[in-house]
Amino acid sequence: MGSFDRCAIVIDVREQYEWDAGHVSCATRIQIQKNPTNWRQDVLALAGGNKETPIVTYCAAGVRAQSAVDMLVQEGYTDAVNGGGYSTQLESICQACFSTSRGSAST
Repeated sequence: MGSFDRCAIVIDVREQYEWDAGHVSCATRIQIQKNPTNWRQDVLALAGGNKETPIVTYCAAGVRAQSAVDMLVQEGYTDAVNGGGYSTQLESICQACFSTSRGSAST
């Protein structure tokens, strides 16, 4: 996957131990695919109430991230994409956010 050139909410859907081993600096860890209590409210709050806000999910290889994207789309999010596996390339999303002054690092 190439680098991202626009700001998006980044959601890490991995387990806590995977997050602890390393994560994208502007990501928030929500295991959407496990359907935790309040995930809908948590994501909506991150998106500022706007379901058109770009969202990128990632995990270790992309499988869990795709499950999360599917759930987001079912909830009406129109710009949710699978970022694939954890990679330093995903940091370009954070850089796009900070260069456009949208969003803040949330870990």
